[in-house]
Amino acid sequence: MTVKERQRDFLIIALAFALITAGHIVHGYYRVEYRTLYRLLYFIPVIFAAFRFGLKGGIVAPLVASVLYLPDIALFVGRISADQIPDILDVLLFNVIGWITGVMVHLESRRNLSYRALVRELAFRAYEKRQLEEQIHRSERLASLGQLVAGMAHEIRNPLGIANTTVQVMKKEYRDDQNLQEYATVILDELDRMNRVLGQFLNFARPAAGESKPVKIPELIESVRSLTSRYLKEHAVTCFVDVPGGLPEITADAGALKQALVNLIFNSVDAMPSGGRLMLSAGLSQNHLKITVSDTGLGIRPEDRPKIFDPFFSTKETGFGLGLAVVHRIIDAHGGYIEVDSEPGSGASVSLNLPLKVGEEGGA
Repeated sequence: MTVKERQRDFLIIALAFALITAGHIVHGYYRVEYRTLYRLLYFIPVIFAAFRFGLKGGIVAPLVASVLYLPDIALFVGRISADQIPDILDVLLFNVIGWITGVMVHLESRRNLSYRALVRELAFRAYEKRQLEEQIHRSERLASLGQLVAGMAHEIRNPLGIANTTVQVMKKEYRDDQNLQEYATVILDELDRMNRVLGQFLNFARPAAGESKPVKIPELIESVRSLTSRYLKEHAVTCFVDVPGGLPEITADAGALKQALVNLIFNSVDAMPSGGRLMLSAGLSQNHLKITVSDTGLGIRPEDRPKIFDPFFSTKETGFGLGLAVVHRIIDAHGGYIEVDSEPGSGASVSLNLPLKVGEEGGA
């Protein structure tokens, strides 16, 4: 119950006791039929209190009813007939019924709490199962697509290299022809751009994790912050770092993790076209080390969340949709998983969960 509901129920019980007691005083002291009626009416607030407040209500309310009924008992002590003794004994039922009802409500409440906790746990496990299945399916798709992309990129890069060399030779041989120099420069610029695009494809296609070595997370995050500081400043983004001391080292490919974090930072900056705040944080979560990139940007639409790690999916007009796909491949190759928390208009938070070695959970 909320505080307002408790206050409302308390006032109802207090008002019921007050009205019953007032009626008892006015009508019931000298008329047996009224006295019996008002005595029975006390059961209403007693049972109501037990149902609404559980064991506490089942104990306190009957005691209040007994105290309120004491003047009536005292008034007739010494001149009550044998037929009226059962009526007085009914007062004991205030307490007995109140206690029994309170205990039953209390036990039922505990059972309900246990059932709700079980339902939440089962729902969480089902959610985790779905997430794991989605991650496995996505990893399989990315692996197959990566092999295809690697083959295509390799075949395309060879003729691009030949074309680039040919145009450069032409520029040297016909340096006096200004029109040809202009056209050759445009061609070389476009060939370079195509080569950069192929580089992104190959970054996605190649195995994400290279040589694994002990990595100190504070140093890794500071390196990424320093690497992207100028880019963040140019886009009016303020970067904050929250990394506690004593974090254990992890065995990983530092270069690949840097690439994953830089990709996330670029994504966050794109989501803050007018500037904003970026937070790089790290901590321990069960048997994983968690690195989180949070921003105050536009957030992720609910319908886009299942697709953000798919290759070639992008909400940007000039995007290739490979940045987050590369991040997923890197973390998947390290045996980790990714968590995303976002509300449209309230920013986004992406957490990279990397497994710890046995014995590292408590610190370095």
